[in-house]
Amino acid sequence: MITCIAFGCFGTRFVCSDITRFLIINHTTTPSIMASPPPATPSHKHSCLLCARRKIKCDKQDPKCSNCTKSHADCIYQAPPPPQRHRKRQADEELIAKLRQYEELLRSHNIDFKPSTTVLTPKSVQEDHAKASPSHHSSKTPDTVPHSSGKSGYGTDHSIHSDSVDVESRSPWASLSNELRNPPMQRLPKLEEGQALINGAPKVPLGIEEFLLTQVSQEQRHPEPRHIFRLWQIFVENVNPLAKILHVPTFQQRIFEVSWNIPSISKPTQAIMFAVYTLAIGSLSPSDCLKLFDQDRDTLFEQYRKSAMQSLIAAELLSTRDVEVLQAFVLFLLSDPDSDSTATLTALAVRIAQKMGLDREKPPAKHSFFETEMRIRLWWQIRGLDARARHQLSMCFPSPESSSDVRLPLNVNDSELHPNMAEAPTVHTGTTEMLYCLLKHEVGQWFRTSALASKLFFKHKEQRGLFGSTQPLEVKDQAIKELETIYVEKYLQHCDPRIPLHFISLSISQLALCRMKFISHHPRNQPDGGAHISQAESDFVFENGVRLLELDIECTKTQFSQQLLSSMTAKSQIDAVIYVLSELRRRATGDLVATAWKVVGTVYEDHPDLTQDTTNTFYVALGDLTLSAWETRQRELLQRQGARIEEITPPYIYSLMATRKRETADLNTVPALGSDGFPGSTMLGLGGEGHLPGGWDPNSAFTNFTMPSEFGTDPLDWGYWNEFLQV
Repeated sequence: MITCIAFGCFGTRFVCSDITRFLIINHTTTPSIMASPPPATPSHKHSCLLCARRKIKCDKQDPKCSNCTKSHADCIYQAPPPPQRHRKRQADEELIAKLRQYEELLRSHNIDFKPSTTVLTPKSVQEDHAKASPSHHSSKTPDTVPHSSGKSGYGTDHSIHSDSVDVESRSPWASLSNELRNPPMQRLPKLEEGQALINGAPKVPLGIEEFLLTQVSQEQRHPEPRHIFRLWQIFVENVNPLAKILHVPTFQQRIFEVSWNIPSISKPTQAIMFAVYTLAIGSLSPSDCLKLFDQDRDTLFEQYRKSAMQSLIAAELLSTRDVEVLQAFVLFLLSDPDSDSTATLTALAVRIAQKMGLDREKPPAKHSFFETEMRIRLWWQIRGLDARARHQLSMCFPSPESSSDVRLPLNVNDSELHPNMAEAPTVHTGTTEMLYCLLKHEVGQWFRTSALASKLFFKHKEQRGLFGSTQPLEVKDQAIKELETIYVEKYLQHCDPRIPLHFISLSISQLALCRMKFISHHPRNQPDGGAHISQAESDFVFENGVRLLELDIECTKTQFSQQLLSSMTAKSQIDAVIYVLSELRRRATGDLVATAWKVVGTVYEDHPDLTQDTTNTFYVALGDLTLSAWETRQRELLQRQGARIEEITPPYIYSLMATRKRETADLNTVPALGSDGFPGSTMLGLGGEGHLPGGWDPNSAFTNFTMPSEFGTDPLDWGYWNEFLQV
């Protein structure tokens, strides 16, 4: 007989029957012990995304864990993703893309050959192409595109200049040279008077030695009292709505008091005043500055900026704990936000702010509500500068768990804040003076609390976000839609475009969302580097590229300081121009095409160096692309609309033609399509006896336009969420 041995608490041995009687007896005599309910089990098997990201223990309760409940964040439970397989070398993808290009060329010339099979294609590449082939916007991808393709967002057709275009095997953008597919810049410099100020880069770098050696007293550098009032008013109108780190009613009273007694100004106040002068002068055009102050803008800007730095040194910036000194320092950095020196000095601003406790979620009790609110506004502005500096230096943005939990500034006007107030004012629903700043700060808040943002940006170590080719388009679009919903519901639906601040806020927010869509769907960020893109996807990117350029132009025409707006208008301009021009080589008609040519013309008008600088190889390649695209447009206007060539050819096209000095072509011959389906090798000139100034004959034309065909993918590092936090 096999017996089961057990040891009780008294050390007695029992057989199975004895054990049964023992348990029954104990169950009846000690119900409180044996009948106690089992401990509660977690509702979910895995930790929520927020706790997993922060690497803290999650109680896994439903519907929210205690940590998410405490932080008022979305609590989402999701099983961890399976381990990712390493992709094959990128050289394999480049090889396959080149092979397909060469096959297409052979096929277009009716040369018999045996097509390459998938035996040469790595399995990972086959899988990537299979996933990328279906259009994100269409469940069925056509093999060919008819002469008149789908509708644009403007509601009218835009023709594709080809009777049969296999868009899945040949993308116009992918056929460009490597210099155009990976441009050396993302923003064209404005070569006009005051260029350095518009782009936020002084002509002469400011050196600390120069500040220390200057012997002129600061009192002598202040302008006349009437000019002090004028500069302050310019700052309030052009700069303050985009910064909001000074309480205007309080500091304006101080300006009135000290402007007639300059020697009595305290060191922190003096540093703020010189920073205000600098930003006010930088927001003016050269002609306006000369008219108002009878001095050159560059001269005044350099003078006041040097004085601001000297005042900061005099106020002991490196060891200060005075919030006003830090306010002056941040304003000083905003006067030149894109320079390398500002990127370096931003780290100093972050450390000073942390030393003062601006990054703490709960402010010290010794600070009044007014002081706490102004410190919060200052901290969020410093976060924006830090994001810009990190992007400029190609540094990773800090993860949400390592950032502070400081709340957003209140949506209130300055008039509702007072230094002696005892409690918080009523927070507005809709628009206030804080509109522009809150639109910018909402991204940081979303980035920190959204589970979707966590999934998008911190699933992989590379943190490429919207810019990574590994992220599904559906996830990218969900992220953009989530942020767009926050914008519309909290702010944009309440805006009145007739109010300047509302107009610039609407334009900037629409530009930001449009740029996100453009970059996330851009061929460079597709798994195969854009070699295969459906027509629906191409239309989507083209429409957003045109709209991006439209909004970019609108934002640069406002009264507000272009230095502070530069972070929102300075990125992706070149990518949009190149993609739009590459598509215009095969799109000839429609409202969207007409709008595209209008914005391209504005770009050339604002940047005359594009047609004049023949030593810049990138400008030359961009000009060649423009002329190739213009052939398609010119043919359509001449053949189908009966226009005269001298009426339709814009000046920048004449300039591009003149700089190339090509041989004269047959004026009566309409350029034919090349074998690749894009415009051929000739450009129609101006008929008649018209001549341009300088003796150049507009009847001349050029020949043998060929676009380099090099394939390659160079993934763009993510950065837009960082940029949108910037001022």
